[in-house]
Amino acid sequence: MRWGWLVNRFEDPQLRLTRAQRKQALKIVHEAYLKNSLWSFTLLAVVLPIFVAMAILMQTRRWVAALLGIMPSNAGLLIIAFAVILVWPWSAFMYGRFYAKPYRRALRDMGIDLCVNCGYSREGIAEDLPCPECGKRLAGSLNSAADMT
Repeated sequence: MRWGWLVNRFEDPQLRLTRAQRKQALKIVHEAYLKNSLWSFTLLAVVLPIFVAMAILMQTRRWVAALLGIMPSNAGLLIIAFAVILVWPWSAFMYGRFYAKPYRRALRDMGIDLCVNCGYSREGIAEDLPCPECGKRLAGSLNSAADMT
């Protein structure tokens, strides 16, 4: 299992993209594919769950402080850290589900041959053959709305 989605890496690790290539791909994603929807999704998938977890866990601050024998303010800091660690994998997963295909499309727009569905490098594989990693075929138009699902 690949864990790159936890750090927003949506392509095959074998690609070895440079920082400039990643920056260019992000620019294409934001300008061509996501436009205004990225901020609202980020708020719903990343920010809101952390605040909800913190609100729920902060109700236990005094109990945690008594249990650990520390001040309630220090217990609050521990709870905030725990909430971020608890929610981060969920947020990264949701963000990746929303962001992965547009990011891979941007890489294809840059001329990097990879599978839009799984991020596997398709270097040397004919366009009409399915991806050896996920078994899906490339769609006819890289920019079609049907490919975005």
